Amino acid sequence: MAFLAHATPQDISPFRNTPKPERNREYLWLKPEIVVEVSFHQWTPRGELREARFLALRHDKLAREVTVEPAIDPDRLSWAKAPVETVGRVMAAGSDL
Repeated sequence: MAFLAHATPQDISPFRNTPKPERNREYLWLKPEIVVEVSFHQWTPRGELREARFLALRHDKLAREVTVEPAIDPDRLSWAKAPVETVGRVMAAGSDL
């Protein structure tokens, strides 16, 4: 990935819950300087993201500005109450899709 050319390696894990070492596998820890937006299914009991998906690089935010956002109840969102249409095998909410 292109961002690795600008990443700063470090000797220790930047994570609170460092993964356990695996046989025949090396880790390259990077200083958390790059901010990305992800979506995910839920938090694990250990505070890790489950089923995380990369969405985008965030050039508008510094790593030190990142915080945990509160959960949003989808029942309180107006667009979440829109009828759901089936388009092939993809579920899409709303009528403007």
